[in-house]
Amino acid sequence: MKSHSYIVILLAVCLMLSVPVLAQKTAQALPKVITESFTVYGVCGECKERIEAAVDIKGVKIANYDISKETLTITYKTKKLSRAQIHQTIADAGHDTCDIQASDSAYNGLSACCKYRDPNNPHKCEDHKEESQDQDDRK
Repeated sequence: MKSHSYIVILLAVCLMLSVPVLAQKTAQALPKVITESFTVYGVCGECKERIEAAVDIKGVKIANYDISKETLTITYKTKKLSRAQIHQTIADAGHDTCDIQASDSAYNGLSACCKYRDPNNPHKCEDHKEESQDQDDRK
């Protein structure tokens, strides 16, 4: 009976020592602050302002939208925001991202010069005109 008690105590001690190690590994799995870049569709300075304003929220340290590359570079706190939340916030403002498409009602609320899906938009770069034409051809 005594050896059984020693085994139980030894197992309990091992378990107590392993829990902090596992918790520490889990906490290290996701950095507290990360910087990511991803595609957000926009065509003009007004789009840039709208996209950057959309992500001017608690948890975002800095955000910069590059119109020519259609890329948002954002630094944010992972404990406050997720990547999915950031993409949804941008889509809610009317802009498609590489992960989420804006609803038609959000997109239709954009100014005429910001209609990045319109192949006839004069602000639209040639790459997107070709991309839109390819999509039209597939329909």
